[in-house]
Amino acid sequence: MSALGSLLASLPRLAPLAPEGVLVVGALVPLVWGRLMPGDSRARGAVVIGSSALLTSSLLAVGDLVHGEPPGALAGGQLVVDGFACAFRALLAWVAACTLITLLPRVGDTSRAYQSTPRQVSLFALAVLGMNVMTMASGLVVAWLAAELIAVAGIGLIALGVRDRDAISAALKLAVVSAVASAAVVYGVTIFYGLARSLDFHDIGVAVASLTESGGQTPEAAYLAAVLVCIGLAAKAGMLPFRGAHGHAFRAAPVPVVGFLAVGPPAATLALFVRFFGTALNASGPDPAFAHAPWAVTLGLVGLSCALVASLSALREDCLAGVLADLALATQGAAMVAIGVFSVEGSSAALVLLVAASPVLAAAFAVAAGLVADAGERGERGVGLTAGLGRRSPWAAAALVVCLLSLAGVPPFIGFAARLGAVVALLRQAGPFTDGYLFAALSLGLASVLGLALALRF
Repeated sequence: MSALGSLLASLPRLAPLAPEGVLVVGALVPLVWGRLMPGDSRARGAVVIGSSALLTSSLLAVGDLVHGEPPGALAGGQLVVDGFACAFRALLAWVAACTLITLLPRVGDTSRAYQSTPRQVSLFALAVLGMNVMTMASGLVVAWLAAELIAVAGIGLIALGVRDRDAISAALKLAVVSAVASAAVVYGVTIFYGLARSLDFHDIGVAVASLTESGGQTPEAAYLAAVLVCIGLAAKAGMLPFRGAHGHAFRAAPVPVVGFLAVGPPAATLALFVRFFGTALNASGPDPAFAHAPWAVTLGLVGLSCALVASLSALREDCLAGVLADLALATQGAAMVAIGVFSVEGSSAALVLLVAASPVLAAAFAVAAGLVADAGERGERGVGLTAGLGRRSPWAAAALVVCLLSLAGVPPFIGFAARLGAVVALLRQAGPFTDGYLFAALSLGLASVLGLALALRF
């Protein structure tokens, strides 16, 4: 009874983790439903249950954000529940729910493609659970475990694709990329532990600050560790241009799965970068010792590579879902560059960019999912599906064009205002990297021009 009483007494302290509890339920119930229900009701019920759980989780996170002050730390200080984390938790669950709804089979469709839907729904919920933990992580161990959960769930979603042989091959390629990226993260984590004798962000920040003050510059070991962790986590989230593995996955997986993996994991990784660089490396701190620290260069180069390479890749991509995924990656690269400013204005611009792009990407992937579903047994997934779309479905064609122009940052669409905020945040910065900020702003403009060229391609 004493153990039960202790458990009941601890429940109020765990109330801020209610969104994650709902996600656990949303991962388990669809599996049970899939075992009990026959026919297309199996897939339909699983999608309804999963999307309801995701929307509930999002609403709970919004409630924590709007009402009251959530506690600062949970789980022995390993998780930080604040307004920043609540905003991303709400956004990620909402994006997952929107993409999951498009997995609903059509009435009477009992094809084999929908037999694995309950398992896909479960993996959706587990992936969002990992993303939520990543946005709340206050230590490298928790962040790395969350990244592994996201990667495993993503590989599972790819393996359950429409075309089994291609899906398994794509999943194996992604598993190899994820393993190499994990090795990079582990090396970086090991170096940080050697410097700080701790993997908590705050302890790492204190150690790096002390070493910087005594040596007069940022330790080379800290810079190497930050590069390894940054590149490893970005690669696991699909933010680096490993187009061989991810391009194959985009061709094999269902379009809603592609949309989810192209938006969710990178957004969670960006949220982690804000906390990691701001707390562990004090990149946004006022201490003059950090004025010449290379953290802005680290994030800026990774972000620019994502934005420019993804924009160029989209121009020559034949798969419709792959084109949209490349546009999502370009948007996330622009957000990473804005985060690299390490100011309130830059972080706000990145958040606005992600929030503005999420509904646009969800709508674009929904149109793409409908086009692929209309193709039926032909298995066509290329950009040729948009040929004649204006005659067949004017509203769908108009929605796709608006989405593409908005993602390219063309005025007067919402994507333009969001990208303009990121560029303004870059141009207002002063210091040793002023020329670099100007170059980054011009590069983001070039990425928008490439996005406009892609929109004209359709």
